[in-house]
Amino acid sequence: DRVVTFAQLGANVNRVANGLAGLGVPAGARVSIMMPNCPEWLFVFFAVQKLGAYAVPVNVALRCEGLRHVIGHSDSSALVCH
Repeated sequence: DRVVTFAQLGANVNRVANGLAGLGVPAGARVSIMMPNCPEWLFVFFAVQKLGAYAVPVNVALRCEGLRHVIGHSDSSALVCH
């Protein structure tokens, strides 16, 4: 039931992109996103794109071997989770 304006979207995407860049995530990297459906998922997804990196959506229901398989085979250099 949240409303996010385009201005808020842009500000949050920039904030997340700057944070990821500050952590050393370069263009071309893969960033796994393991978050439920929420506005923050979109902020992270668009921030990854803004950096020129690749988003790897990860199902939040994955556990143990399934999660290890997806993360291991995605060649992700970062994981953003809720």
